[in-house]
Amino acid sequence: MAAMVFLDQYTIMIGFIRKLSENPLIISLIPAALVIGFNTPGILTAQLVQSIQNKHRFVAITGFFQRLMILLLAAFTLGLGAFTPVTAGLLSALIFFLFAGIGGTGGPAWLDLLLRTVPAGKRSRVIAARNAIGAGAGIIFPVFIAYILRNYPFPESYRILFLAAFGLFALSWAGFILIKDPDVPPVAETSRHRFSAFIKTLRKDDPNFIRFLASRILFSFCLITSSFYTVYFLSRNEGIDDAVVASFALALNISKIVGGLLLGNLADTKGNLLVYKIGILMIIPANLLMLLSPSLPVLIGVFALFGLTFAADTNTYQSFIGEFGTPYNRVYYTTLGSSVAGTFAGVLPIAAGALLKIGAIHYQMLFLFCASLAFVCFLYVQAAVRTPAGENSTGVQLPPPSQRG
Repeated sequence: MAAMVFLDQYTIMIGFIRKLSENPLIISLIPAALVIGFNTPGILTAQLVQSIQNKHRFVAITGFFQRLMILLLAAFTLGLGAFTPVTAGLLSALIFFLFAGIGGTGGPAWLDLLLRTVPAGKRSRVIAARNAIGAGAGIIFPVFIAYILRNYPFPESYRILFLAAFGLFALSWAGFILIKDPDVPPVAETSRHRFSAFIKTLRKDDPNFIRFLASRILFSFCLITSSFYTVYFLSRNEGIDDAVVASFALALNISKIVGGLLLGNLADTKGNLLVYKIGILMIIPANLLMLLSPSLPVLIGVFALFGLTFAADTNTYQSFIGEFGTPYNRVYYTTLGSSVAGTFAGVLPIAAGALLKIGAIHYQMLFLFCASLAFVCFLYVQAAVRTPAGENSTGVQLPPPSQRG
């Protein structure tokens, strides 16, 4: 997680792409590439992952190739002069997408390992502590980032940041391969139904999950603006030092840490559904603040609020969705829960970027729309989504009749 400070899609990567092109459509590809890449490949690999007994090895292999993409991105900065700014921006987004996509291929297996290892009653706090350790280590890095961006020319400055990210990701991979795959019973034969059959019966077997998915899609619309906070600030403050994005990364990281720890404890004591609602509400003041003059203090406040939404959403992805699944079909639940929302969250910023490019909408209109929609999303979740039954005290629950043998 600390390594992602050097590749943050809301600050560092936006600053990098904006050096190549100020086209909002090109810029919107960066957060879209990360979200789509991390969330959609699981749809294609869910059945494979469900059938793999040694998921640890699968995650290790995909993680190895994912890290090579960071090295490729750093190498690509050596040849930027050979391309037009738009082409360079598109190729950078493509490499970033490959980085996320390879990671997303192993994502369902990694999440299944996490859910099998950590007991449900402690899961949110353990996840929050793990994320806090990674983000905490990343707090010192914005100082380094600011120094590099201020003292080295473009693109050398970003090449150094990408190499730093590669080094930290390589260390995390080395640590992961030393971890032993948790001992679990063989996957029951009743769980080997096809992913397509699971989807067909889902509406009848778990209507609450369908309503949850609908809320996640609606929430994806509310997050469109997060792709444009930094670029809107930079466009309204021409000539400002690029190193200012480091202060945004710092505010975002601190908020992730503090918010993650507080919300993780709240999730385990009061329920993940409450934390999900809090995350939705926090995006409202973040977007309303953007309607003010985009000064440095305002943007720091915006990223602090968005950090709370990010922490809550991380808990939703890594803990709450797991409550819907069982040992027999958990991979299918987590894959569907992340990929449906992830697809919308990735495509919508591109659409917004295209509308901004042609002047069909302006930034203030977008901020107000997303703030209003977040309130509607909160009301929908309050009325329609319920805490799932999840696993029973033995940790085993038979799948619905339509999904057995």
